[in-house]
Amino acid sequence: MSVPPGQLPPDAENASDDAASEQPAGVQHELNAWWAWVQQATEAGSTFALLVQAELRLALRSATGLAVIVLLMLPLALLAWVGLSVVVGWLAYAASDSVLLGLLGFTLWQVVVMALLVRKAKVLQRRMQLPATREQLKSFMQGATSDEHASVDRQG
Repeated sequence: MSVPPGQLPPDAENASDDAASEQPAGVQHELNAWWAWVQQATEAGSTFALLVQAELRLALRSATGLAVIVLLMLPLALLAWVGLSVVVGWLAYAASDSVLLGLLGFTLWQVVVMALLVRKAKVLQRRMQLPATREQLKSFMQGATSDEHASVDRQG
């Protein structure tokens, strides 16, 4: 059976009514799914916030404990350093039987280590100035400046 042009088949009215009634149910189902997802995301976010809060409290307690330990270790480190320096001075004295060379060995040990620490501090200071980032920013700015000059040259 063929339907004349411009007319709908007899089942078309029922089909369009069914589609209209199914569409709101599908939309409602989709909205319910999104709402459930939002609730789960909110719950996960609040649980994560509680975890972060608890870990920050623990980290703060650990940081204070670590600070106390470092303060307790400083005198021990100083005593160990003095002991090592005395050993170096004593070895210089024992090798030469000269008090002057023993004192010189003790002092030289301090100066050498201080020079190494100063050198390391300079290296770290250079790193803190972000040399690669500065170079990249400089080349980026030079590129932007050359692009501006090129666009002015094209316009002129």
